[in-house]
Amino acid sequence: MEAFLVYLVKVAILTAVFCILYRLLLSRLTFHGFNRVVLICVSLLAFVLPLIHLPNRGQVPFAWNSNANGTCPLFGLFCWLYAAGFLVLLVRKVLSVSDVAKIIRDGRYATRREGCDVIESDSVMQPFNWMKFVVMPHEWLRAESAEVWRHESQHARKGHSLDLILADIICIVQWFNPFVILLRKDFELIHEFEADKAVIDSGVDADEYKLMLIKAVASNRKLSPASWLMQSGLKKRIDMMDAQPSAWLKRLRVLWMVAVSAVFLMGNSVQANVAPKAGGRISGHIHDSRGKVIRTKVTVTERDIVRRGLHFTSMDNADGYFELFQIDDPSDSLFIEADGYRTLILPLDRSTYDITMVPIK
Repeated sequence: MEAFLVYLVKVAILTAVFCILYRLLLSRLTFHGFNRVVLICVSLLAFVLPLIHLPNRGQVPFAWNSNANGTCPLFGLFCWLYAAGFLVLLVRKVLSVSDVAKIIRDGRYATRREGCDVIESDSVMQPFNWMKFVVMPHEWLRAESAEVWRHESQHARKGHSLDLILADIICIVQWFNPFVILLRKDFELIHEFEADKAVIDSGVDADEYKLMLIKAVASNRKLSPASWLMQSGLKKRIDMMDAQPSAWLKRLRVLWMVAVSAVFLMGNSVQANVAPKAGGRISGHIHDSRGKVIRTKVTVTERDIVRRGLHFTSMDNADGYFELFQIDDPSDSLFIEADGYRTLILPLDRSTYDITMVPIK
């Protein structure tokens, strides 16, 4: 669980950095489809990158002095706080989705149009979309507004609800991270940009469409999973409709995010080289002075060099890497032997080794 909390912190840092970079570099560009893909990718990368550890020899020597049980005194409190926040938000989200499902279930099936199921409902004041369903109030359905239909059908056809499900999962898992709220708002706004562009491109008069949005700006959005027609950020939406198309080369700004990912991977792979605790593990790379891989036998021994036997060896021993699990006593020694090379006896003062074997002359 301690490792999981460290993982959550790394995810939070990456999410914050990606969110800031997106808002600074890409959010004002007119590449709505491209920006949406970027948001999805960085949202997933924030969870994947901390799990990747590249092979390296750059461990930083570090001595770790822990308490008796090797954990932070407040560790248990952190676990309970995280679990409580997680459960509260999970229950709230399940109830919210249940409310949307109830409205759709209790509504009257009106028609199927362009692959979307249109539901007439007296329980809502504004049209909204959820998955393949477009829910319309009776008055809006009778009006047969082409703008409203085009807008909501775009949400359904482009699968915007799936993006919001991803954003909601991230908000639940990272509930302590304020940047996930901004990330979800970015998803909502890019969805509105895409839908607005589709409406304008369909031939609807842009000024009339903007006026319709302004008249409905005070609409109330109680069902958070749904894509309401009149979402927040109206000024940004109108500014985006008036914006000139961005230069194609500005897409290359995404390379800043690629660079951040690369830097994080390198930093995440250079880990503190701490002394192993009882029950811990050690690993390392063994080679000669020319870098040639050496097949070795690695064992943990007591101080008087009486062998206790091999606990576990790496399955990929041919590449020169080894890994031993369940170290009983950190005061023991590491015993390394190979044909044609001097035997080495090293203290267990670190968790990762880079060992150069000396040949017998």
